This record gives sequence, C-alpha cells and structure tokens, in this order.
Amino acid sequence: MKHCSLSFLSRLLARVNFPIVALAIVLAAAAGCAQVAPIKSGLPDCRYCDMSMHNFNGMTVKNANYRGNYFFGASFEETVFENTNMESTNLIRADLYHTRILRSQFSRSNIHQAFMQYGAIIDSEFESTTAEHVYMDYGLIVSSSFNRAKLAHVILTNSKLVSVKMNQADLRGANFSGATLDHVDFSGSDLTGADFRGARLNDVNFDGATLDQVKLNDAVIWFSSFNRFRASGLTFEGSELRGNIFSGYSDANPILFGGAQLNGNQLRKDVLCAAVNIDVVFDRNRCL
Repeated sequence: MKHCSLSFLSRLLARVNFPIVALAIVLAAAAGCAQVAPIKSGLPDCRYCDMSMHNFNGMTVKNANYRGNYFFGASFEETVFENTNMESTNLIRADLYHTRILRSQFSRSNIHQAFMQYGAIIDSEFESTTAEHVYMDYGLIVSSSFNRAKLAHVILTNSKLVSVKMNQADLRGANFSGATLDHVDFSGSDLTGADFRGARLNDVNFDGATLDQVKLNDAVIWFSSFNRFRASGLTFEGSELRGNIFSGYSDANPILFGGAQLNGNQLRKDVLCAAVNIDVVFDRNRCL
C-alpha cells in the first residue's frame, strides 16, 4: 500500500543534516506513504482534481490533459510524460526521479522542492514555472524553454543542457557546477550567486544578465556572449576562455581573471579596465 519508494525516502533523508530531525521527517513521510493506495490503472481523466500523495510510478502518460490538477507530494518515479498538458499544476515536493518529459507543457506550474534527478526534459515548455530549490542534477534538458521561470537555488550539477532558453529567469543561487551547457540563453536573467565551477559552456548568452557573485572558476567557456551585463564579484579564475565577446560593462566592480587562459576573445575597453590579474597586454592609462 505504500506509494513512496526506498529511493525517495533515502533522498529525503540526504537533505537533512541533523539525525534526530531527519529520522522524524522520514518516519512521518513513511507513515504518509502507507496511508495512500497507489493508482495502478493510470492517471484518471480529470482536470482541476486533487491527486496529492498518489503513486504514478512507472506509468506512460500520453496525449493527456491534466491542466490545473493538484499533485502535491505525488510520486512519478520513472514515469514518461509525452505530449501531455500539465500547465498550472501543483507538483510541490513531487518525486519525479528519472522521469522523461517529452513534448509536454508544464508552464505556470509549481514544482517547488521537487526531486527530478536523472530525468530528461525534451522539447517541453516550463515558462513562468516556479521551480525553486528543485533537484535536477545529472539530468538532460534539450530544446526546452524556462523563460521567466522562478529557478532560485535550482540544482543542475553535472547536467547537460542543449538549446535551452532561460531568459529573464530568476536563477539566483542556481548550481550548474560540472554541467555542460551548449547554446543556452540566459539573457536578462538574474544569476546572482550562481555557481558554474568546473562547467563547460559553449555558445551561452549572458547578455543583459545580472552576474553578481557568480563563480565561473575552472570552467571551459567558448564562443559565449557577455554584453551589457552587470556584475559584482564575478570570477573567471583558472578558466579557459576562447572566442567570447565581452562588452558594455558599466559597473566599476572588478572582474577576476587570475590564472585564466584567454584565446581569441573580444574584450572591450570597459571590461579590460575592470579586469584583475588578466593575462592581456593593455595600457591601463586608457582607463583614466
């Protein structure tokens, strides 16, 4: 009768550092799991319905419309969503571990604190979605849009993002460390405190973005664009930068390049004047 798997409970336990608190949370979660019988025949044909804490593990949901449904704490482990409308749904604290989302609509949904590790999101829409504190590490996101989404403190470590739009999004405190980003659009987004350490970036657009306290240390950054960006405490230390464009920087805050390898980048005067420990021959008198 339980709807929560051991893997779900173990991931819940891993989030809490204090043993007594962790044990209490897991016991409460396990008790809640035992109270709800899983639905084994598939998602019911229902819109604006309450299906919180139900088990939909391993199902294939195809060509369906569940707009506005309430799936708080529901479990969708290894579920496949294909051509499905999940717009404006409540998926807070849902378990979407190893879930495949294909050509589906999740815009304006709320997936706050959901588990989405090892999942795949392909050709899908998450525009204006609330996805703060969501675990999406070791995942794959391709040809999908998160424009204007609330993604503060999202975890995307060691994930792969290809042709993804995240412009005008709230990405404060997001973790992209060790991730691979190819043709990703962050234009106009707030990336304050984001972590890209050890990431590989190719053709990434940071135009008009806020990059305060962003860590791009020890990263590989190729053919990306940093135009009209704002930054305080931005660091590229130890990174490999090739073919990037830096211009339109109006802040007086320094940009740290210590130990960075620069090859074929276009660095305008405004960026060079703010650069610290940069391995580029430049007449500092031009900054006066």
